[in-house]
Amino acid sequence: MTNQLSLDEPQLMREVDAIARVEPIKQLLDVACRVTRTGFACVARVTAERWIAGAVLDEIELGVAPGGEIQIDATLCDGVRRNNKLVVIDDVSQDTTFCDHPTLVQMGIQCYISVPIVLPDGTFFGTLCALDRAPNRLSSPEVLGMFTLFADLIAQHLDSHLQLERSQLALLSERETADLREEFIAVLGHDLRNPLAAIQMSAVELTEDEYGAEVNEIGGVIRECTERMNALIADVLDLARGRLGGGIGIKAVEHEDLAGRLMHVIDEIKIAHPERDIRGDVRLDAPVRVDVSRLSQLISNLVGNAITHGDPGGDVWTRVFLEEEQFVVEVANRGEAIPDEVAAQLFLPFRRNTLAEDQDGLGLGLYIASEIARGHGGTLELEQGGGEIRFVFRMPVGGAEG
Repeated sequence: MTNQLSLDEPQLMREVDAIARVEPIKQLLDVACRVTRTGFACVARVTAERWIAGAVLDEIELGVAPGGEIQIDATLCDGVRRNNKLVVIDDVSQDTTFCDHPTLVQMGIQCYISVPIVLPDGTFFGTLCALDRAPNRLSSPEVLGMFTLFADLIAQHLDSHLQLERSQLALLSERETADLREEFIAVLGHDLRNPLAAIQMSAVELTEDEYGAEVNEIGGVIRECTERMNALIADVLDLARGRLGGGIGIKAVEHEDLAGRLMHVIDEIKIAHPERDIRGDVRLDAPVRVDVSRLSQLISNLVGNAITHGDPGGDVWTRVFLEEEQFVVEVANRGEAIPDEVAAQLFLPFRRNTLAEDQDGLGLGLYIASEIARGHGGTLELEQGGGEIRFVFRMPVGGAEG
């Protein structure tokens, strides 16, 4: 038999409560009392220090209720636990071993049976007891067989219930841990921005002509680093917003010059990457409700992904157009086909294309782009073939809520 581990109070109370919640136990107690003609039966959680009633059927007003306790050394169940053997008495007054037992005498008990409940893994859990104030032949093979069977059935039901409860508690704990982790990330991201802004302002000041070329160069390096850190912090905050349940916030409105705004985003990327051939084609002949700031971020993330992972000598194309009542953004580049196992995880956070593991970044760009697409009521999908990799964002025209 497995040694019983020491339990903390909450765990012990959960196990006592489990006895009361397993409905078949009540039915088994009723059958046990009817068949043996005893007036009291119970299932108790028994440890080296405690005897606690979990389920009780009391027709002789013994005064023991569910959750009630009896001093462990005053019970016969303590011996059942230590020896892992049942105890049965047909007539206490004629039993040389137990006729003077204080608890039996005090309660006026004349017949008694207690059978160990042992879980499938060998752990002693407690006892199934029945008793009455009148003598009764409980030691018959039929009664002993029935109580042993009932104890096994109770052990099986309790084990299933407790395993399910442990799984639910573990899942709850994982969710709480994930929530705390993501809340911490969000708070940390906000708190980092203040000192980073101070560093950035100092870096800008160091680029003034009065400090000379060497200091200007240092200031430029610091400024570039702070801009990159700001971008990383922004990604982390978007991750936290996306994972904390509300998703990335979208404020969709119609823009008179949406095409111009999006071309400006593409032109900015061209300036930042003069070594690449980045092209844009934006054609919109009807108004579209979008969050232009978030849509610009989506395009920037997709183009950045194409630059990082695509063929270094190939074009990067961005096309924005309307097609059959849908607003469509396509970002395409030449590149090696992405394996299916990698493609299946592209839109998960902290995932990178394993074809380019040496690249910097947190692996949040495509995840954030997909969350922006979802926030607009649209989809972001990967399409590839013929040596071309294409990410396509589609949403119903006017589908995004403000």
